[in-house]
Amino acid sequence: MPYISPYIGRTGLVDAVIRSKIPMLQSGQLEPLERRLLFSGPPGLAKTELADQLAHAIAGHPLNVEFRMGTQVNVELVRDWLRSAPYRPIFGGLFVKIIDEVDTIPPTAITEIRQYLDFLPRWVVIFATTNKLPNDLAPTLQTRFKVYKFQGVPTSQVAEYLTRRFPEVPPAVLADIATQTAGNVRAAITDASAHLDVIRFKQLAA
Repeated sequence: MPYISPYIGRTGLVDAVIRSKIPMLQSGQLEPLERRLLFSGPPGLAKTELADQLAHAIAGHPLNVEFRMGTQVNVELVRDWLRSAPYRPIFGGLFVKIIDEVDTIPPTAITEIRQYLDFLPRWVVIFATTNKLPNDLAPTLQTRFKVYKFQGVPTSQVAEYLTRRFPEVPPAVLADIATQTAGNVRAAITDASAHLDVIRFKQLAA
């Protein structure tokens, strides 16, 4: 049975594409560029959430997944990654590292991480996320990741998604929320959830 992503818009497409490659990732068949993945696009499109979900699907064990904000990726951390590079996971098949907001990596660590990315072990996969365009990243990072560009979801798709998720909220209200949030799915969900809270409160108070 084909995989059906729970995400909408391009996020769902990226989800399905990468999941189709999981067997090859786990077998070590893919070259380093295929294991250095960058999610780039506006905020609110579940880039970080998707990276986390895919990381756990790939790693084979939760202890193999490491999450870091870009600001935490300093020289000492990258050198620790370099020192541990020869060692395979004890559990599961792969280590997966998530670097959220990769554009915030300190300049002092850029040279170190370049070396790590260039000699990435076959048993390591890296997901990086950014709200910026790839060309706005440090030149060292621009060519070292396979880029998946995320896009704002069309208003009609957001409204349809909200209608399925929040059936108690009037469709006209959800359509208005979808328009106002302009493709930011996270903001749309937050607004719809808040509106649902108001509806339920009024029902209890009646």
